[in-house]
Amino acid sequence: MGIKNLYSKKNTLRKILSIYSLVFIGIICFLFLLLVIGFHYGVRHDLYTFANHEEKQVEILKEKIISSQNFNSTWVPDNIGYIQLNNENEVINSNMNIEDQENALDYLDGKQIPFSKGYFSKVVYNNRVCVFKYRIGVLYSSDWANAHLPRVESLFIFIIALTLLIPTMWFAKSVTRHIYKDVLPLQKALVSIGNGDLNIPVPSSLSISEFRELGNLMDHMRVDLKVTLEELWNSEHKIREQTTQMLHDYRSPLTVARANAEFMKEDLSQLTLFLSDKDKEKMNENLLKYTESIIFNLNRLEEVADRLQLQLSNENNEQLVKEPLPLDSLNLKINQEGHILSEQYGNEWKSQFQDTDDYTITEESAIHQALTNIIINACEHGHSPQSIHLTFIVSNGKAEYKITNSGSHFSDAALVHATDKGFSEKKNYTQTIKGVGLYFTARVIRENGGELYLSNTPEGYACVQVIIPVVKKS
Repeated sequence: MGIKNLYSKKNTLRKILSIYSLVFIGIICFLFLLLVIGFHYGVRHDLYTFANHEEKQVEILKEKIISSQNFNSTWVPDNIGYIQLNNENEVINSNMNIEDQENALDYLDGKQIPFSKGYFSKVVYNNRVCVFKYRIGVLYSSDWANAHLPRVESLFIFIIALTLLIPTMWFAKSVTRHIYKDVLPLQKALVSIGNGDLNIPVPSSLSISEFRELGNLMDHMRVDLKVTLEELWNSEHKIREQTTQMLHDYRSPLTVARANAEFMKEDLSQLTLFLSDKDKEKMNENLLKYTESIIFNLNRLEEVADRLQLQLSNENNEQLVKEPLPLDSLNLKINQEGHILSEQYGNEWKSQFQDTDDYTITEESAIHQALTNIIINACEHGHSPQSIHLTFIVSNGKAEYKITNSGSHFSDAALVHATDKGFSEKKNYTQTIKGVGLYFTARVIRENGGELYLSNTPEGYACVQVIIPVVKKS
């Protein structure tokens, strides 16, 4: 029976980790038991020696020579080197190579021999000297093994490392694979929900109870989110329908009012009364002026309605269509509206427009409304009578509108926050109140690739600069 078959529907993460941990500990203990058995087997069958094995052989050999005051080369094991010298330090017999003989003679002279060249020990007997060379360390009993295999200590360290590494890798891989088998379906479902797919089923038949509960909670959240979004979509659809109907009802009286204003303008131009020609002329002039103001404001309301209806009809919330707009045509409308608005508020209108054939790529009603709002703000927030001055120039591929009014100035707070959402000030600048201010105007200009700047002129007058990109007439 495999480990996976041990799991049941009541498995918890703690239970699974406990089972794998017990198996892991059992494997480690079993491998270390094999390692101990192998170690003792090697000792019993002389597969390798202990670290001081050769040193003990040399000590036994020295005791034998001292007790007998004689030396026989057959007494020396094959793994021990020796050199026999007379009392004049002349070599009598040796099984060492030339280099080892030189090291042995240096040892007799009292020189320090590096441990890497071996260990040396001497014995004096019957006016003669015998020097032995031996090694300290665990060695194989076979010369071939000593020459071709790693050191015994390194081999044991390597085996211990494998004994720990292999079970650890198995433990990590097995636990990860079992947990990931449950996590992967949850991850895929969560990514799909995050991408807007609320119809994907969340898996609930998982082997780990914690993940199974998490899947059930996630599925409940998915269903609740789907219901909530459907309610929001239905509510938004109803609002759109209601707004469209409201716009339809709103446009009808506007059309009638505008038509009546046009008829009134035509009739007033032909009005004859028993008045002096001077009074009649002045009355006609005033009536015509009022009528033009009515028509102008009705046109503005109609433009707002057209723009709002176009936005509501755009189901994908895409940007409004931007088309080439002749700047001279736009400036003609702005100049006309500036005259009407200034006279309506009792102000003086001054304008300087540079002639140009350039265009700007924009949504006409939006940029037109933005500039008109700035002129209205100048009229409303200044102290009448005042002069409203607009200058227009084109330079370096950009068109600049600069609008100043001589009846007011921006406060320090307004220079920084006037284009922030929800900021406006009372005329005495003593109290800040909530309002849209220049927020929407600045946003519309930026959406059309332009910028809006606020400042005060050296004379202390409020100044608004609008800079929009232009293209040459082709």
